[in-house]
Amino acid sequence: MKLLKQDIAKVKIYKGMKEVIKKLNKKYKLGIVSSNSKENIEKFVELNNLMSCFDFVLNYSLFFGKSKVFKKIMRKNKLEKNELVYIGDEVRDIIAAKKAGIGIIAVVWGMNNKIILKRKKPSFIADKPSEISKFLEKTIKKI
Repeated sequence: MKLLKQDIAKVKIYKGMKEVIKKLNKKYKLGIVSSNSKENIEKFVELNNLMSCFDFVLNYSLFFGKSKVFKKIMRKNKLEKNELVYIGDEVRDIIAAKKAGIGIIAVVWGMNNKIILKRKKPSFIADKPSEISKFLEKTIKKI
C-alpha cells in the first residue's frame, strides 16, 4: 500500500470504467469496499474526477473479511440481499459476496482470469465494462 501510495498518480482506470461509473451513479448508490487504504482509494477516485459518484469508501481488515462489511452495509442502509451487488476481480470477492448472500459481478480485467472466476460461479462475468450496467439494469432494483 505504501508503494501504491507513491505511484497512485500513475495508476490508470480501466478503459470504459469511468463512463460506467458515471452511468451507474445516476441510478444507484455506489460505494467502494477494499482492503486497500482509504487514502489510496480516495486519491485514485479524486484523480479520476469520480469522487462525487461514490456515497462511501470503506476499507476493511483482511482478518475480519469482506462479507462482514457487506452485511454491515445492508444493516446500516436497510437493504435486502437482492439490493446489493458487488463488483470484484478476484475469487475471494466471489466467495465473500456469496457468504453475505449478495450478487457478485466478476470482471475479467483484474487479478484473476475468466476461467478461474467462472469456477466459483459468480452471478455474472463481465468481459468489458459496458456489460456491468446492462446486467444491473436487468437484475437489481433502483435504490
